[in-house]
Amino acid sequence: MTGISLNRRSTPLTATGGHLRTIHPWQPDDLDPTPLTYRYAVPAED
Repeated sequence: MTGISLNRRSTPLTATGGHLRTIHPWQPDDLDPTPLTYRYAVPAED
């Protein structure tokens, strides 16, 4: 899905809109995945 709008002011959060894109047939290659984000937890100080 692309083009999704998120309303952060509502409780709970609400998402609206978006367009579905289908690629068929699709066979991902082992080299295709690319990390989009990384997470690192900073250790607490003793």
